[in-house]
Amino acid sequence: RNYIKFFCVIKLSRSKSVKDWRKLTMTCLSTGFSPEYVKMSLRKFSTEIPDHLITSSGVRPNDDGTYQLRKSVEILEDDKADYYCYVSHRTLTKPFTWDLPASQVIRSEALSFKVGV
Repeated sequence: RNYIKFFCVIKLSRSKSVKDWRKLTMTCLSTGFSPEYVKMSLRKFSTEIPDHLITSSGVRPNDDGTYQLRKSVEILEDDKADYYCYVSHRTLTKPFTWDLPASQVIRSEALSFKVGV
């Protein structure tokens, strides 16, 4: 199989951290892709956020033989930066990038997009 049913979900919610209630979590989810190799990165402005700041599920199998990957990063609620979710898979004609402008960070709860190939 060579296909991707792609969902990129940017979900922002208050962190459950007791230490810092001012943080939000940005999560990018790609699911339904095959073969299992996918490149996903979270970016602040145009710079990739280092792996040590990101929480990743790792590539996991779905029940239908496809795969999924979820990555998250904590950001300050009042951060003025623009954030991006970047996904590349060999079945996509070009990498998919979803941007989250700083003006939407506080207002957004969850946004999702589906790209079919």
